[in-house]
Amino acid sequence: MIVLEDVYTLLASAYYLLASGVVQPILNSLFGPRISERCKTNICSFTILADIKPFHAIHLREKQSFLLKFCETKDLAYLDREDVTLYAVSEEEFIFVRTKPGVDLYNMEEHPFLYEIQHLSAVELLTASHSTIFEYLKSKPVRDGSNISYVHNHGRCGSTLIATMMFKTNKFIVQSEPNPILSLSLMFNRQGFVVNRKTQKYLGVDQGM
Repeated sequence: MIVLEDVYTLLASAYYLLASGVVQPILNSLFGPRISERCKTNICSFTILADIKPFHAIHLREKQSFLLKFCETKDLAYLDREDVTLYAVSEEEFIFVRTKPGVDLYNMEEHPFLYEIQHLSAVELLTASHSTIFEYLKSKPVRDGSNISYVHNHGRCGSTLIATMMFKTNKFIVQSEPNPILSLSLMFNRQGFVVNRKTQKYLGVDQGM
């Protein structure tokens, strides 16, 4: 017997396949970006037309989570906006999102997981190549990272409770389950994944070790 939940699952999956496999390629062919528009010193801006991710717990390639329409290229200074945050890292590019006005991404009482509220409140998606972002970061003040702590964990261990307790002290900016960390972990742990030399040099990693 098919229950209501099964029907929803089938409809959500069919909607995703139609949007990502049919509608998105049509939008790409109509609106680009063309090769000439992929400027190495700028970022590509996409308007988010719809959220097509069937279930928020499923990890998809980040650009496949939305129905996108290419808008324009923008100067890298656009990334300095407070409502623009890093959303993910892929093998080719960094992915940012601009979120709705008034959304506090770091309020754990309202939004326990950063990746989820970024996804739900995103109105614009921005992409830039690794080399473009590396050059952009060279113009920023050097930070030694001494004020950053990373709490590594596995599932169902109480890490969300610890993160919430830290948030409650009002002494920390807490990012619970940031998607870029997951993206990097999946890439570096995948068998046969090779980081290009420029990225290795910037990140300070040696895959020969």
